[in-house]
Amino acid sequence: MTGFTEGSLNSRLKELNSSQQSIQTLSLWLIHHRKYAHTVVKIWSKEILAGSESKQLTLMYLANDIIQNSKKKGPEYGKEFGKELAKAFKQISLNNCSSKTRQSLTRLLNIWEERGVYSKIQIDEFKDAFGKESVKKPIGEPPSKKVKHSHNHKSKKSKSQNNGIKKDKEVIVEVDGTKELHVTLSPKTPVNDPPEPEELIKALNDLENAPSCDAVVRERISKLPPEIADVSLLSQLKGYYYFLLTCSILKMCI
Repeated sequence: MTGFTEGSLNSRLKELNSSQQSIQTLSLWLIHHRKYAHTVVKIWSKEILAGSESKQLTLMYLANDIIQNSKKKGPEYGKEFGKELAKAFKQISLNNCSSKTRQSLTRLLNIWEERGVYSKIQIDEFKDAFGKESVKKPIGEPPSKKVKHSHNHKSKKSKSQNNGIKKDKEVIVEVDGTKELHVTLSPKTPVNDPPEPEELIKALNDLENAPSCDAVVRERISKLPPEIADVSLLSQLKGYYYFLLTCSILKMCI
């Protein structure tokens, strides 16, 4: 793992994107160099002030990952970020962020409040700095009608569905030659929301690089007996023969 310098941090922050892997990788590197927490957070704060809306959201996700995964190692990052977060929330709010970004950051605040990451006083300070979304209605627009809801049906949504918090994912990672448990805590997009651009790009790349897209593999598959393409005949293959057929197909795709 490379040593820490302000230059290397600036480079890594500029290369940071909203993918889980990118956030997690930089988070681990910064936690490893937590003795520089004060310098890290100061530079992070400058990036927040100068960044675009999407970059600001990614930096907030990075802060969240660092804060929660570094708690067991020490309070350095929690304290340093605590001094700068109100300013960061205020800056993002002043930039008239979109409803989606506001929803994501509100969800982040709910996570911190629920898990006791910061005290209620600090959470309230962050919320006050972030403010509320101002919705302007066109002049002359009629008031919205109130919809009466039946009390006979109870909502079946779980608590995690309501606030958009997903279950934590634990992964084993190697940091400076030592294997450590890292919990991915960055709040992801709720199920009903459209996926992030980076997630779509990764999915498309995975499809393009699928084994069946290779010309050689396609040629090998085309030479297989026509009976294999007949789904109705698959049920006749049992036990050892089915195993041999599966292995043969997998071998061609490797």
